Amino acid sequence: MGRRPTIPRFDFVPGVSLMDQQRREPPEFATLEYFLRGYLHEDWKQEHGSLKHAAQQFCHDANSDERNQVLTEWQEFVDSAKAQPLDEIARRLRKLGSAWQPSKTSDLDEITRVLEHYPAE
Repeated sequence: MGRRPTIPRFDFVPGVSLMDQQRREPPEFATLEYFLRGYLHEDWKQEHGSLKHAAQQFCHDANSDERNQVLTEWQEFVDSAKAQPLDEIARRLRKLGSAWQPSKTSDLDEITRVLEHYPAE
């Protein structure tokens, strides 16, 4: 019997220790991260003009399950951020992929209103 051909593996690089084989938990705010990266990226202002319009565009593009999941995660994020200073909230948003940074806490409420009241707004 001949030798079987080897199949390249993404998790094995010769000379480098094996990568972590444990399953990783999904990020705490996975759907929220999708929204922030997709709609509040570095060109959000040029693309959407305002925070409200960026959130409305997401609501228009997303299905109801996605909207509900983002609303749930957004509310959890906002609740967890209530006692934090604005610069810490901004840091957490950047970590989730947002280029938009709130200048006041009421900016968070604007996103909440759009997500809660779509399509009425």
